Amino acid sequence: MTKKSLFMFLIFSVVFSGAVALANGAGTVSSSTYQYFTIQPGPQDGKDSTIYQTLDDLNFGDWEAMEVTRSDFDESRGLIQFDLPQLPAGATLIRATMDLYMFNSGLQSQQTHKLAVNSLSGSWGEMDVTWINQPGFYYDNEVHQYVTQDGWQSLDITPLVQNWITNPDSNNGLLVRSYFAGDQVLMDFRSSDFISDSALRPKLTLKMNVVPEPISFLLFGLGGAVIAVRRKMKK
Repeated sequence: MTKKSLFMFLIFSVVFSGAVALANGAGTVSSSTYQYFTIQPGPQDGKDSTIYQTLDDLNFGDWEAMEVTRSDFDESRGLIQFDLPQLPAGATLIRATMDLYMFNSGLQSQQTHKLAVNSLSGSWGEMDVTWINQPGFYYDNEVHQYVTQDGWQSLDITPLVQNWITNPDSNNGLLVRSYFAGDQVLMDFRSSDFISDSALRPKLTLKMNVVPEPISFLLFGLGGAVIAVRRKMKK
């Protein structure tokens, strides 16, 4: 058998074996990789607002801040929604984190305040939502987060985002509110309309477990075989 014939025979063998493995499902067994997707929209594509109990018919969708308060005489809540990117086929969610930049809270290092984050049950418009027409929210998978001082607040909202991935129509956004009644604390968070520093706008980060397509493993094996055969033929 000539070198050329040997080369072609080995290549055919690799391709044939790979095809059989794929047909039997063997190509789906592989090590996965992590990919991160970050969504941090600005004024044009961001969606967030604040609603006030005492200003129940006013809209604040163009404010540069979301305000969360709760006292004996008033309450304000933040609403925010992220559009998920196109995710790779077969990818699974490992962790979803929403980061909000808090400022002007008045909290001292020894103080703590508890936030609650809930999935909204209905649609809403950034420029028309008010306390009166606000959508309801779900208590299922409610997320809690203690905050102690100004700066980035990182909230693990994995179960809420997982539901959006499983049921895309359920993504109506999130409600950010004070957990305790009677708290006399003001918490301001930068919104997507914040102009001075785009890095401080709300962001959502997805950590995904991505399994490469089976064909990529076949091509990888084929490439390795070609290199090995060429090296052997040169000897």
